[in-house]
Formats: sequence, C-alpha cells, structure tokens
Amino acid sequence: MRPLRWSNMAKMPTLAKTQASIKEEIRRQEFLLNCLHWDLQGGIKELSKEERLWEVQRILTALKRKLREAKRQECETKIAQKIASLSKEDVSKEEMNENEEVINILLIQENEILTEQEELLAVEQFLSWQIPAEKEEIERLRAEIEITEIQSCQLQGWSLGRDETEEYSSESESKSKD
Repeated sequence: MRPLRWSNMAKMPTLAKTQASIKEEIRRQEFLLNCLHWDLQGGIKELSKEERLWEVQRILTALKRKLREAKRQECETKIAQKIASLSKEDVSKEEMNENEEVINILLIQENEILTEQEELLAVEQFLSWQIPAEKEEIERLRAEIEITEIQSCQLQGWSLGRDETEEYSSESESKSKD
C-alpha cells in the first residue's frame, strides 16, 4: 500500500479510522520521510523533494494528532464504562465525585504530556532538518578559510618579493653613486 498524499492544501486528506491503520500509515510516512531526508542529505537538492518532505511532515503531524485523539477517546470510553459499572454497584456519590476528580486530573496530565511530546517531536524534526544545513555551512566556511589562507600566503610571498626588489634597487643606486 502506498503512503497517503496531501497534494491539495485546501482540503484535509481522508485519514485512517482505526488505531492500527493509523499506526501503519505513520510507519509508511516515517519511512518515506527518512528516505527524503536521506536523499536531501546525500546532495539531491530538488524543489519537488523538499516540497514532498514538508507534505509528509504535515501528514505525519495530522496522523499523530488523530492517533492521540483516538487514544484519548478510547481512554474516555473506558473511564465512562468504569464509572457506569461503578454506579451500577451503588457506589456512593462522594466516591464517584472523588473518582471523577482523579480521572480529570489524570486526563489533564496526559494531555500535557502529549502536548510536550508533540513539541519535542517537532523540535526533533526541525533539528534533523537543520543539522545537515549547518554541516554544509561549516564546510563552506572551512573552504572559505582555506581560500583566505592561500590568498594570505600569496600576498606575503608577493610582499617578500617586493622587499627583495627594493633592496636590490637601493644597492644598485648606491653603487652607481660611487
């Protein structure tokens, strides 16, 4: 099965429905993303590859968001079922309220962790894109330094040659005066 495409930016592509199919699509997109990074780091600089890379990253973000939402809904469903089963067991209202408070706190913490995880993934993607660019800049600067050093050596050689010529001409002038 081929990876999902998102060629029309105005319209969201149809994403998978089940957690298993979402995870499978994430796996395909991550493989494609790694291949694109590999090509770009290998020196294949094509606008279409860079555009495809950003498309894949957008799809991955949407898929991961959908997976998180599916997990959250599954969690909420399980919690609702647990609460329903507890109420059937004639649990006191006070205990139910305590359980709901704990559940809400846990849901808030889970959302914070998921948000932080998403931010870390975004930073990781940015850095994995930035590192090759920085390496290229380092190589460019090294080459520039090397050229500058060569030019400096050439200028020093020219300066030394000029000093010797000036000494020779001043010796010639003093001999001609004698």
